[in-house]
Amino acid sequence: MCLLDTRGGCLFTGDVFGLSFRELDVDGRPSVVPTTTPTQFEPEVMHESVDRILSYRPDALYLTHFAEVRDVARLGADLHRLIDAHIAVAERERDSGSERGARILAGLWALMDAEAARQGWRLPPEQWRGVLESDIELNAQGLEYWLDQAG
Repeated sequence: MCLLDTRGGCLFTGDVFGLSFRELDVDGRPSVVPTTTPTQFEPEVMHESVDRILSYRPDALYLTHFAEVRDVARLGADLHRLIDAHIAVAERERDSGSERGARILAGLWALMDAEAARQGWRLPPEQWRGVLESDIELNAQGLEYWLDQAG
């Protein structure tokens, strides 16, 4: 559920618009990471929801627990790209048997390494990994659950 503040020109996104950690901001420019937590990840619905949020052209978004973000159009494009990248990691490991969960987790960490370089995160890897650790683990679990449900 999202809440639109028509007076203030902002939108409260719940978890739909992902996660954004101030520790990863570069010169005030935030990054986003999608949430693919167990039982809630539906890629098509997530893409549609991001597009719907973008259609309101809000000045700012308020992500649950992670404060205000601006530069909404750029973040929306990043979120779409990262949702697809998460799906690709999961699909690549679909038939990995008992190693699937570990391989998805490793794939997400590789994706975050690439994202750190792309976004220019200034924290050393051990620090930004600490910031993201529990959420990346939940995302890996969610992707495994999604694969099981998608058949």
